[in-house]
Amino acid sequence: MADLSRTSGRAAVLLSSSSVDVRTRLTAAISGTNRFAVVDLSVERSSATAEPVQAGILDIGDGADLGSPAIALFRERLNGAPFVVLSQALSPETTRQLLRLGAADWLQPPFTDAEIIRTLDQISQARTGTPARVVTYIPAAGGAGATTMTLLAAGLHARSSKTSRISVVDLDFQSANCAAYLNRRNDFDIGSLVEAPERLDLELAGSMKREFGARSSLYSFERHTILAEPKAPQFVLRLLDVAAASSDTLFVDLPNLRTPWFLDVVKNSDLVFIVSYLNVPSLARARRLISEISEARGSSKGIEVIINRTEFKLFGNVISRKDVERGLNGTPFHTVADDPVIANEAINRGLLLTELAPRSKLVRDAGMHFSASINHQQSPN
Repeated sequence: MADLSRTSGRAAVLLSSSSVDVRTRLTAAISGTNRFAVVDLSVERSSATAEPVQAGILDIGDGADLGSPAIALFRERLNGAPFVVLSQALSPETTRQLLRLGAADWLQPPFTDAEIIRTLDQISQARTGTPARVVTYIPAAGGAGATTMTLLAAGLHARSSKTSRISVVDLDFQSANCAAYLNRRNDFDIGSLVEAPERLDLELAGSMKREFGARSSLYSFERHTILAEPKAPQFVLRLLDVAAASSDTLFVDLPNLRTPWFLDVVKNSDLVFIVSYLNVPSLARARRLISEISEARGSSKGIEVIINRTEFKLFGNVISRKDVERGLNGTPFHTVADDPVIANEAINRGLLLTELAPRSKLVRDAGMHFSASINHQQSPN
């Protein structure tokens, strides 16, 4: 099969299943597309000289074989390529094991051959098979615009990548502003999940999220009592894990409020952006956050500042660019123009700024920050 893939130009798909019927059915369906060539792991046992594969299908049935050597062999042979899991209904514990595998997608019956092929098309083109990149926004002061920056970054990423799967997780449970800004209010009651976080799995997450564009998912819920609930930290981290399992990039909106999960979130983020005003109190708070987050992460790498609603002029600035550089101890920073009319109109209409005003200075400024940092910076972890 590997030689067929090499000579035909078709993408090689690694298939692992203990069921002969499943292997026969999928091999016929997938090979019949003329886009893919199937590499059957049950036949190819040596990967030393094997052709690289572009995607994989892992059939785990009822999940009993999740810990078997065949799974390790499958992942070794994939060498980081994205894969889709096929399974029956799974127990919560088995679902947790599945999440750790880092699958790009997960299908449960009933599903058709066409759905499997469509999923292969998506994951073989997307940058998947590796853990989702996590980008977190934190306000240095109330109203600094971290939510706006989070949604703007998500919109820019969706615009720049036609295949990436994006999720936004709003961790401000007091207001759920991400949902409010996009007119995607979510009535899903997360109370039972906060009490029993282990119940949250990919299937349930799919039913509780809201969509706000192609391949873009929003997790934004109100839960005013969450800070007083003993299992809230476990729920929040579980929510992030599940959202990341079905995403290429995860954008997290942290509130201007110290929470029990704050340090866990920033430690596990690839990039952290502190959103500040151009004034002394806000910049001082940004500097303290830089110090605290750097200590938690063990490095200042991957931490940057966005100074929102401002621009530096040749004359008339009370605080100069050099003042900011000194005040932030050399931490990279970006400026984003002030445009309250467009920002408020986007909120009132429930639109992303990239939809409403893609050529505005606000969006252009944010696009420069996005291109310079999010598109190019690698994970510090």
